[in-house]
Amino acid sequence: MTSGRRYWRQYWKTPIPIPQPLTRFQQSSIQKQTATDFQVGVVGKPLPQKLQVRVNGKNNSNVANVEVTFTVKAGGGLFSNGLPSITVATNNKGIASAELTLGKYTRDNATFIWIQGNDHPLQVGENIVEASLPSGVGIRFRSPPTVFPANHHP
Repeated sequence: MTSGRRYWRQYWKTPIPIPQPLTRFQQSSIQKQTATDFQVGVVGKPLPQKLQVRVNGKNNSNVANVEVTFTVKAGGGLFSNGLPSITVATNNKGIASAELTLGKYTRDNATFIWIQGNDHPLQVGENIVEASLPSGVGIRFRSPPTVFPANHHP
């Protein structure tokens, strides 16, 4: 019986961990701005609009000065810094923007679309970009921002 008493004495002496409040990064979520998704562009050229995401805090409030990392996952392409990844801070509205120049070849991540009046499908490249927060929270929807570059015929 003494070993059981020792166990319970030690058990009650062990401090109970108190959960720490979540930081603003842990409370944040990230959403794409739909107006900048599914853009059509030309291979090797910048998109007409910058890709944008919004960082929401507690109670859906804007979160300023949070670093968001945009990364090209498929289809090629480079951001304004000349790299396939860029980190930018959100503005006072919680918006982070990144300028993407599309990849050079549609074959890098080819998909096909039907255009009314054509007899055959058209090959286009699908560029997939991921956006994430320092906490590892990523965009919460099925597909990341996607753009379809068209073949450029001079």
